Amino acid sequence: MERSQVRAARALLGWSQDDLAKAAGVSGPTVKRIEPGEGMLRTSDEIVSKIRRAIEAAGIEFIDPESPPSYGIGVRFRYPTSISKRIRAFEKISEALDALNEAALILGTLKPNLNSGTALEQLVILRDAISETIRREEEFDEAMTASSSVSPIVSET
Repeated sequence: MERSQVRAARALLGWSQDDLAKAAGVSGPTVKRIEPGEGMLRTSDEIVSKIRRAIEAAGIEFIDPESPPSYGIGVRFRYPTSISKRIRAFEKISEALDALNEAALILGTLKPNLNSGTALEQLVILRDAISETIRREEEFDEAMTASSSVSPIVSET
């Protein structure tokens, strides 16, 4: 993985170096140290793996320099931009939901009542709706990819 790919992935995701460090479970100074310059990342395999997994989990894929049609290194969204934006929104909602849930548990105010319409319950419903939409769009994309890779049958008459 090249340094420029890490910078490009962060740019696509709108992440700071600290955001990447947090997502990868490495220190901020580590990201600041390994990212500048050109060429391959020069750090332990473990750190490279953590950074790669965090970026890929956020919806970015690394482009193989030898694979057509690009023949060059790079990164791109694994999903169409609209889905990637929804995934990031889903992640933000999940973080907010986790924080609200933790606060409610600490305060002892979390009471299971689906008819109360609390902000927490509304977030759960919204998160589930977004998750279902993303799942359906992924299934559609997979079906489209599968159908475009099948050669049409041409009959000779």
